[in-house]
Amino acid sequence: MKNVSDIYPLSPMQELMLVHSLARRGNDLLFNQVVYRVEGDFDAVVYEQCWNELLKRHPILRTMFLWEGLKEPMQVVRESVTLDWQHLDWRTLSTEEQEARLDQVLQEDRHRGFELNRAPLMRFCLCRRADSCYTLIWSSHHLVLDRWCIGLLMTEIATLYDAQKTGRPARLETRRPFRDYIRWLAQQDAATAEHFWRAELQGITHTTRLDSASRTVKTDSLGEKSYRLDANFSARLRQYAAEHRLTLSTVVMGAWALLHGLVTGTEDLLLGITVSGRPPTLPGVEGIIGPFINNLPLRVSFSAEHSLTTWLQTLQERQQAIQSYGHMSPQQLQEWSELPASDTWSETLFLYQAPVNQPASTFQLRLERASLQTNFPLTLTAADDPDGLLILLTYQEQRYSVAAVTQFQLALVRILEGLTNAPGSTPIQYLEHLQAGGFVFASKAEAQTVELAADSRRVAPRNGLEARLFNLWAAVLGHESFSIHDNLFELGASSFQAVQLVSRIRQAFNRELPVATLFTAPTIEQLANLLADGSPLPPWSSLIPIKASGSKAPLYLVHHGGGGLFGYSDVARYLDSERPLYGLQEPGIEDGQQLPVSVEEIASLYVREIQSVQPHGPYHLGGFCFGGVVAFEMAQQFRKIGEMVETLILLDAVLPGYAPQPTTQQRFARHQAQLAQASFSDKVKYLVGRVKRRAKWEVERRYIDGSRIVERMAFDVLEKSRRSVPARLRQRRLLQLNGQLNDAYTPHPYSGHVVLIRGTYPELHYSLDFGWNAVVQTGIVVIQMETQDHLQMLVEPNIHLLIQHLQGALEPG
Repeated sequence: MKNVSDIYPLSPMQELMLVHSLARRGNDLLFNQVVYRVEGDFDAVVYEQCWNELLKRHPILRTMFLWEGLKEPMQVVRESVTLDWQHLDWRTLSTEEQEARLDQVLQEDRHRGFELNRAPLMRFCLCRRADSCYTLIWSSHHLVLDRWCIGLLMTEIATLYDAQKTGRPARLETRRPFRDYIRWLAQQDAATAEHFWRAELQGITHTTRLDSASRTVKTDSLGEKSYRLDANFSARLRQYAAEHRLTLSTVVMGAWALLHGLVTGTEDLLLGITVSGRPPTLPGVEGIIGPFINNLPLRVSFSAEHSLTTWLQTLQERQQAIQSYGHMSPQQLQEWSELPASDTWSETLFLYQAPVNQPASTFQLRLERASLQTNFPLTLTAADDPDGLLILLTYQEQRYSVAAVTQFQLALVRILEGLTNAPGSTPIQYLEHLQAGGFVFASKAEAQTVELAADSRRVAPRNGLEARLFNLWAAVLGHESFSIHDNLFELGASSFQAVQLVSRIRQAFNRELPVATLFTAPTIEQLANLLADGSPLPPWSSLIPIKASGSKAPLYLVHHGGGGLFGYSDVARYLDSERPLYGLQEPGIEDGQQLPVSVEEIASLYVREIQSVQPHGPYHLGGFCFGGVVAFEMAQQFRKIGEMVETLILLDAVLPGYAPQPTTQQRFARHQAQLAQASFSDKVKYLVGRVKRRAKWEVERRYIDGSRIVERMAFDVLEKSRRSVPARLRQRRLLQLNGQLNDAYTPHPYSGHVVLIRGTYPELHYSLDFGWNAVVQTGIVVIQMETQDHLQMLVEPNIHLLIQHLQGALEPG
């Protein structure tokens, strides 16, 4: 056979997948389809070349499968293959036409499927929607790739792309080939795995089913119902998980298990879960490109003795234990169970998706859609995201009604809410509490009532304008779980997403729209009315009325480094209802604006803006990080013109020029203390580790410096050519510039009332006052919060404590 570099057997999971795929030709559940939105300075030719490099690098990407006439199927690695790329140009189409065409392309692509005996089993379609905006469709087959591989490949493609564009060599991690896993499988003792699984499955003689009655609907269609938890609730769940040494996946999986117990009344059951399938005993397995993910049964027993928290910890340990035997196929596990041959060990599947971090590049790549099909009647996908945990239920419409699925979804959210409030209860007590609270899954009529109650809170778009805005919001927020009456920022939108949304609205409607408009018209209904009116929109202003109403003196908060108003919408939401809040955004955050040249210039502009709404003091000023430095200079300028600044609040802001470092003697003493009681070998390890850390830090520093130069060059080129600069690149450029302006600023003595609210950063060796007592002549009030993450000060769970400190600073009496 020509053009072949290797031939080897399939893994047990691959064999099962091959059987399923051949049985469902034309509707292959193992066909993966991922859709990304690409924005910014994107070179499609270079990107395609980089993918060709990856095909040369990873044998699994050049693999096909042969089975006809063979005793057992084999996977064949080609020496070289040609990757299928389709290029479409939709720039002349309207947004609605582009979306319709995208749906058509996705459907045709899925119907086309793959010929499994031809490599490669993946392809791409790049649809150009605007000069600097594309949709990328990446289709692949589960026989060669699973979801774990997506993050690995995206990191490599970004590294190759940046290397091509900058001329630097690409440094890629050495990865073991998938063939090494096949060798590892051949060395495993099947008897040990059989003994483990027979003990694990012993005593389970029937499948636990969530549906109480069969449906009469004859359809092969799949339905979906999604619900996004708000960012604050999601943050509380993450905090609960961290405090009790749990993963967020375990917390949601535990709630899903409790839902099964609540619906069925069963105290011992099997739960279908998706695991990485990467055996911990195979070195380097986490970096192998290939299909490992497996669906396994997890034994769940509801305890009457242990607390919910202890039960969840046990559940997590049990999940980790089955990972060591996660390479066995579901078909084999069925044979080792005590279930009838006609039954499956579970009819539901739990799948957790961790956020995939996209490496920085000259363009932005954002996930928009990802197909998810399983052969389970009901699948719960919990997708973690900074905007809030997404709960997605995918169900076979032949088995479940939308009313029943809605009821499951609402009950799951209720269970999650209770988990963090009743950690001392046992699982049995908690289930009894839920049943007493009315969660009884009895009749179809009750389920329909629940569905109507849930849907009545959501108002869908009522006309074409609202529908277009709804689609733009969904694209930016990454979900559709909102109403035309929902406030954009209460849905968890960040300042960066607000800038993104404004940019998209400008392109879609060809109208200038300041970011401030989203604060004055934060709902789809209000924004649609504003756009439909046709009257000129207010000119751009640094001063944004985040909350303009209230009888007390306003608080003016200056943007952080990068020019945005991250977190300030949450401050407005929780601050005293009678306290107006204005944000100050930086010139340069939007296209075509002149970049500031000094802290003094920025402060002078903000002073004028504030006086346009409040001509005279007393003023309450504040700012986060670099914004605190600007607020300090604003206070100086107000006092020079005879105006009173009653309160100046510095949020985690450090005095410019203040960066104390431990002396050589202090560093030596610290190392000496570390080595005093250590053995000789431990001393050697410690010293070698310090040298490696220093070398790694130096490499990272040089890389970051190089990245900043590239970003600045890209920004300057786009600015000079008068082309649109992507929002993320603008904010990155402002962040760099703010650092330079901060270093160049010389603060002068100040004698007013200053409050510093800061985090805890022991490794920085900073004094408690962050250096401000050197210029604040009247002394500074310091409030230290426990957070050790700079950006976490403005979000859950720290936001509520921050609000208390803010209100105490504004009204010290």
